[in-house]
Amino acid sequence: MESGNMGQTFLQANLNTPYPRFHLDQNEFIRLSEKCAKGDAQAMGEMADYFLRMEKLSKIFKNFYSLASNFWRYRAAINGNKEAEKWIDTWKREHPGERLPSILAENYVTLEGRYNCPVWGGLLYALGFTEFDQHAEYYLYTLSQGLVLVSGKLIEYNGPDSDGFGAEWLYDYWYVDENLTKIPGLETLKKATFSEAIDGVYRERALQLLKKKQSG
Repeated sequence: MESGNMGQTFLQANLNTPYPRFHLDQNEFIRLSEKCAKGDAQAMGEMADYFLRMEKLSKIFKNFYSLASNFWRYRAAINGNKEAEKWIDTWKREHPGERLPSILAENYVTLEGRYNCPVWGGLLYALGFTEFDQHAEYYLYTLSQGLVLVSGKLIEYNGPDSDGFGAEWLYDYWYVDENLTKIPGLETLKKATFSEAIDGVYRERALQLLKKKQSG
């Protein structure tokens, strides 16, 4: 699945990182996940600290916890957490020209080379995005104005016509906000092409409902 979301990112994604499950039932993880889903910058900083503590306790999944901590530190910083901003600034000074290792890139795009690759819901869930099914796979695409487009697995493939053109890959698509949480009232666009998902009525409806959600 080719993506139009090219370009260098500051966060270096590691989408195939082995991830643990034993922290998923911890009260602190659940509490912070709920707050992060609401865009709470303080909670994002606390989530970064939580994963850092887990890194020190873990023998097998140190890499996941380190990358997860970096991801939430960056999310906290761009959402106005002053301590996280200082941490990011210090890291940049100490690592000039480098990219900060993370689970996801800051634009969320699940990109490898020129093509989007699937990311397991279990990885997203372990990172703190608990609205995702742990046993499903997803593609993530960042678009403008705070919308992130999500799709699941391939639903149907329609081959090209006799001239070799017109092939279609059909997926279920839906939009989430920048915290990867659902937009109330937005239905899933069933068996659609990527172009249908990013153009026209469905995207406009998502924008309208997102503004409604943000206005409270």
